[in-house]
Amino acid sequence: MDQTSAEHSFAPEEQGTKRRHQRRSVLWPAMLKINSYEFHCQIWNLSLGGARVRVDLPLKEGTEITLSLPNRDNTDIKARIAWQEGEAIGLIFLVPDSTIKRIFKDRLHVLGLEE
Repeated sequence: MDQTSAEHSFAPEEQGTKRRHQRRSVLWPAMLKINSYEFHCQIWNLSLGGARVRVDLPLKEGTEITLSLPNRDNTDIKARIAWQEGEAIGLIFLVPDSTIKRIFKDRLHVLGLEE
């Protein structure tokens, strides 16, 4: 686990004020995996350090999950739930920034993730 990515926490009210990474709005289908359970979700925004995701069930802050990206050959990203507000949850990626850059290498310029 990369502590650099994992240590930065954020809450909904802090958006735009304490971010380590620039976020870009997206609208992508994904899956959340918790142990042997899988849930459909939608990624609303993305950065090198995390994502805001819409999911239709309550999830506990601090829970470690896997975010699976079907539009990226079902690539899995380990993450932790930082907060939940209504149907939105904030995820902190538990992988190095370099892993996220590799996953989205063909989209870095579009997503503004070329830091």
